[in-house]
Amino acid sequence: MHPAIPYVFRAILAWISDENQTPYIVAVTDKTGIQIPPGAAKENYITLNIGSNAVRDFELNDEFLAFNARFSGVAQQVVIPLDAIHMVYALETQAGVMIKDGRLFELTPSSLAKDPTKSPEGKKKSGPNLKLVE
Repeated sequence: MHPAIPYVFRAILAWISDENQTPYIVAVTDKTGIQIPPGAAKENYITLNIGSNAVRDFELNDEFLAFNARFSGVAQQVVIPLDAIHMVYALETQAGVMIKDGRLFELTPSSLAKDPTKSPEGKKKSGPNLKLVE
């Protein structure tokens, strides 16, 4: 049987696209097979815009995600093994999925955005809420 994760990634990317939002991924940079521009990672993670306006020649198969993108004006090929992907989410709402210890967690927009009685002014934006998906 084929691994399920590539299908989950394709579904999440399709959902983000259907919502007219910008797909981002967060990947761990110490995995074997990862190819990223030197200096692009921070604290062992890299966050990348993988939207159609940001990348070319996008490929997602059962083993890796690959594309071409410009970093500081220089075209680079990026290869991310699927087991290195930590999150796939929409930039605008932070909704998506996080993968931890082989389990998927749904990322939902922050509760601050949902509560009209709380003012976002002067408050730091809270991170995504997590929901276990089994």
